[in-house]
Amino acid sequence: MPDIVRLSRCKYWSLRAPEFWGDYGAMLAGGMLVGGDRDPEKPVLMRVGPFCPPISRTLYSLVATSVFAERIAQRFSDVELVPIVKGKIVDLRWETWDRTCPRPPLLPCTGEPEDYIELLPHSQSASAEMGDLYEVVPPDGGACGLVQEGRVLYTELDLGSLTKYSLFSVNRGNSTVSDLIVSDDARSWFEGEAAGWLDYRIVKFRRAWRRSSGSRFPRART
Repeated sequence: MPDIVRLSRCKYWSLRAPEFWGDYGAMLAGGMLVGGDRDPEKPVLMRVGPFCPPISRTLYSLVATSVFAERIAQRFSDVELVPIVKGKIVDLRWETWDRTCPRPPLLPCTGEPEDYIELLPHSQSASAEMGDLYEVVPPDGGACGLVQEGRVLYTELDLGSLTKYSLFSVNRGNSTVSDLIVSDDARSWFEGEAAGWLDYRIVKFRRAWRRSSGSRFPRART
C-alpha cells in the first residue's frame, strides 16, 4: 500500500499560458505585465499587437480585452478589473501563423522570447487598434502549500473547504509565487468562451492515510 493516497474531491485547475510554441507562444499571447515607473500599483503591459487574445496569461496575471472583461464580470462577481496602461506595443501579426507547427515561423535573432518586444519599435497605431485591456484580479484564497510534480499540482488543503470562490488566487506558502485557480465549472466556462488561449494543470488534494492502529504513514518528500 503506498504511503500517500492522492485524490481530488472536487476538481480544481491552475490557469496557465497556452502551450503552443513554449515560451515563444506564451510571450506572443500574453506579453509582459510589469509595475509602472510612475506608479508601481498600476500595471503596464508590453506586448505584440494589434491582436490580443480575449484572455491571456502573463507570468503573474490574467489579462482580458474590454469585451471579454465584461463577460468575466458577469460570470465572476468577486473579481476586480484593473485598467491596464499599455506601454510598448509592437506591430507583429502573429495571429496569422499556424499554431499547429512545432515552432513559430519568425524567431528573434537572439533566441529570447522577450525580444519579440524588446528588439522591435513601438507602434502607436497597433496600440490604438488593440483597444482597452484589463487585469483580472481574483479574490485571495490564501496559502495552500502547492507543490508541483510534473504536470500536476498537489495541495494538502481541500480547496473546496478553503474558499467559496470559483476563480481565486492562492499563494504557494513560503514562496512569493501565486497561482490562479478555477473550479471545474469555471474551467468549462473559460474553455467555451475562449478556447485555446489558456492551459490548465489539475490541482489534486493530497492526504496521508492512517492505519487502523492510529499510526500514520510518513509523508513523501516533495
